[in-house]
Amino acid sequence: YSWGSISSRVTSMYKTFASKPGILIVCSIFPPEIGGPALYAKKLINGLNKDGYNISTAKGADARSFIQIFRKLLNSDICYVLTSSPRYIIHAYFASKILGKKLAIRIGGDFFWERAYEAGRTNLPLRLYYSKHKKNVKEKIVFLISKHILKNTDFVIFTSAFLKNLYVQYYGIRDTKSAVIENAYP
Repeated sequence: YSWGSISSRVTSMYKTFASKPGILIVCSIFPPEIGGPALYAKKLINGLNKDGYNISTAKGADARSFIQIFRKLLNSDICYVLTSSPRYIIHAYFASKILGKKLAIRIGGDFFWERAYEAGRTNLPLRLYYSKHKKNVKEKIVFLISKHILKNTDFVIFTSAFLKNLYVQYYGIRDTKSAVIENAYP
């Protein structure tokens, strides 16, 4: 559960490249902002840099901009998105497809359940949300778009087996195109 172990497990996905690929990390928040996702991005980038990878980032507003992601992805081989939010993954997905680059997405939580719970649209626990919650029209549309993107992503990383199993079942992600890399516990 160390950061060195996490960066090693992430780099094992890139064994098909003859040399160390350039990686664009797309993250919603980044230090000096506080929070788990910001710290995770920083620590992962440090670990990948130590392993000799050329890392660039699209963070904050740049991470929600198709133009910025496209421009930064020109000099990278892989786009690695550290959020499940459609606001971020949709731009990364289209930029990756247009440029013929690999796309990996890290799922550390469930965007749809979190938003529905916070807005008071559900009080169901996540394990029951997809089987019992009646989605409104907007939720259905965004879910279908997200499902298409996740099914057509090169690789999906989950922070727990529970999340992986949920997404394999409800999003149709192939088990062979996904893995569990738990958070670091230094």
